[in-house]
Amino acid sequence: MRAILCLGAFLCFASCDGSKAQLATAQSTLNDVTKERDDLKSKVASLQDELNATKVELAKAKTAQATPPNSAVAAKAPDAKTSPGETNGKAAKAKHGHKS
Repeated sequence: MRAILCLGAFLCFASCDGSKAQLATAQSTLNDVTKERDDLKSKVASLQDELNATKVELAKAKTAQATPPNSAVAAKAPDAKTSPGETNGKAAKAKHGHKS
């Protein structure tokens, strides 16, 4: 009877050794994956900050390039149908008057 108990205890401890090795491997893998995840999270955060800074710079550049609406109207070229002194065709017709 004692021999059977000793044999059972031996088999139990022998089978636990394999489980302990698997557990250690799993814990090591978990630690590696956790470290990689944390590194990736910090990299994503830094890239997000860089993206936000670039968006701000782009908005500033667009604002600097935009011209005020009043200067755009003043810079508009005169119509090719009118002479330099005229602003529209109706005024030109009114100047000639009617011949009777």
